[in-house]
Amino acid sequence: MSLSERAQAIKKQMSGVVTLRREWEAMREEWRQMARSEECWGEEFIWQLLLEKRALQRELAKAGLRNMARLQRSGLNERRRQLLYMRYVQGRSWADIVQSLGKSKQYVLREHNRALEQVVKRA
Repeated sequence: MSLSERAQAIKKQMSGVVTLRREWEAMREEWRQMARSEECWGEEFIWQLLLEKRALQRELAKAGLRNMARLQRSGLNERRRQLLYMRYVQGRSWADIVQSLGKSKQYVLREHNRALEQVVKRA
């Protein structure tokens, strides 16, 4: 089932959380590697990284809240709402969602598309 243009547009808007989550994970890994290294990092460099981390956290939280509000207004059933919540609020990977739901990837993606179309109808 392919998505309508409006559903694709909503998916694109909501996908910002997934991108931000990936950036956040990359930053966390960078911090871990820095902590394990024996290099001496300058105080200014550490402060700059900390500010970037905080800004990314705020962006991620705002995007997640916007998506959560959209899902609450959508009238989705619990299963579809949970699927979209895991993807567009928590920023979880498809593999993680499939494992959490205990369903096939095809089923999850089909339900995802149906849920997005339902969100479009309520928008």
